[in-house]
Amino acid sequence: MSRTIERRKHPRRKVIVQSRIAGAQGAHECETIDLSANGLSCLTPRPLDIFTKVRITLMIPDRPGANGSTPMKPVDCEGVVVRSDPDTLDGKEGYHTAIFFNHMQDEAIDLIQQYVSTHKH
Repeated sequence: MSRTIERRKHPRRKVIVQSRIAGAQGAHECETIDLSANGLSCLTPRPLDIFTKVRITLMIPDRPGANGSTPMKPVDCEGVVVRSDPDTLDGKEGYHTAIFFNHMQDEAIDLIQQYVSTHKH
């Protein structure tokens, strides 16, 4: 059995985060399939053109509050679509879309890294 060597700068994990992707082709509400401080993959209802610049808002769960609820913290960043292929995931048809983040504030990087590193899935 061979092992794949992880070459990404930031670890990637399978996490579901509510997201909004907006660009020249419109806006798409979706959930991430996986996430890292380098980028994400998600299932979009329509294909996105490769190398299209997009703005992404991720709703990252913050620390649980005193009442047991978990507030969401919006994280805004910019990225480039690097893949958008027809796919079916958990019975949902759409386009498996991968986005590389090319602009993000340091605070956003830290928040994503913290969430991904502590998420057990």
